Amino acid sequence: MAKFVAFFSYTTDAWQKMQANPGDRPAAIGAVIERLGGTLVSVHFMLGPHDGMVVTDLPDAAAAAAMSTVAMCTGAFRELQTHALLDPGEMPHVFELSRTEGAVYTAPGA
Repeated sequence: MAKFVAFFSYTTDAWQKMQANPGDRPAAIGAVIERLGGTLVSVHFMLGPHDGMVVTDLPDAAAAAAMSTVAMCTGAFRELQTHALLDPGEMPHVFELSRTEGAVYTAPGA
C-alpha cells in the first residue's frame, strides 16, 4: 500500500449543504476508499488555502487518481490536489537513485 494525501476545497454550495445537514463526511469518504482497496487513515478540516485534507493508504496511483476523480465528479469541490507521500525510510533509496541514475541527465543548455 502507498500513502496519499488529498488537499480539498469545497464549493460554496457544498458548504451550505453541509451546514444544513453535516452528515458523516469521513464515512462517505472512507466508503469510496475501501471500494478502491484502501484504508482511510484520517480526515482533517483546516484553516488556510484548503478546507481540509484526507490521508489514505491505497494500492497504487491509479486508485488515488480514481479517488480524486470520484470526488471531483460530485461537483462539491472547487479544488482537489492529491499527492503521494514518501516515508522517511524511503529517502536513502531515493537519494541513491537520484545520485546514480541522475548522472546521465544533461541540463538544458549544457
